[in-house]
Amino acid sequence: MANVSYYLVPYDDLETAMQIESVGFHPDEAATLQSFQYRQKQAPELFLGAYSEENVPSTSPSNPLSPRELVGYVVSTIARDDTLKHEAMSHHVPASEGGVSVCIHSVCVRPDWRKKGVALGLLKEYVKRLEDGDQRLRRILLICHDDTVELYKKAGFELVGKSSVVHGPREWFEMKYELKREADTNEGGIREQMPPGLLEALCRSTPRKRKTPQRISAFHSITELVSDDHSSGTQSNKYKLACPRQGCGSVILLPGVAKLVESASVGVSERKQ
Repeated sequence: MANVSYYLVPYDDLETAMQIESVGFHPDEAATLQSFQYRQKQAPELFLGAYSEENVPSTSPSNPLSPRELVGYVVSTIARDDTLKHEAMSHHVPASEGGVSVCIHSVCVRPDWRKKGVALGLLKEYVKRLEDGDQRLRRILLICHDDTVELYKKAGFELVGKSSVVHGPREWFEMKYELKREADTNEGGIREQMPPGLLEALCRSTPRKRKTPQRISAFHSITELVSDDHSSGTQSNKYKLACPRQGCGSVILLPGVAKLVESASVGVSERKQ
């Protein structure tokens, strides 16, 4: 395993990343510098680099004394879809706006650093950071050629099938990694007992609207508040009684519990001043 460390790729290293990209991909497949700049600006936390810690001259103009040198990277943006579509390459939807799928656009290593485990190490580090990060993100998606499928399988990805994306002269295959989430672990036992999709549908259900409570004074007669119990020959309350204090609404009496009892009327004299 090569001696590398992982850091987020800063703006100053984008040209170096672009040089690695242009060597690693067919001209029709390689990203542009403008694409890198957009992705780094919109989702800097998803642009991860593998840096050599060997004592070599730095390629970073902002810090020429740094011994670090970019030798590989992974770059992504986020999309709402659960499959990778072509528009994801140029559009970023943050998790705060409903994005749930991290779409990897490039995994690239400098030629003289290949066959040293850099790409696999990058992917494993990338997955770990995402699983420890924003819990709203659900999965990682990518497309690759058939000769790199095994690399991604070693990193835990599964093959979905041929991709509908057309980008460059070669055929693409889609792969995905479902991020492990605490909520998934807690729901695991429930999901096994439920039909697929039922739990998600229930979570999307619109809450029922509560009826607006009415004051007793809104009723014209006591007869509107009671119902007859023919078996006992008595009358009981038809509605539940709730606390009238604003913001409380606690139930004081359930329907059918109280009995209506008639008694002699009581006169109330006016209090003298």
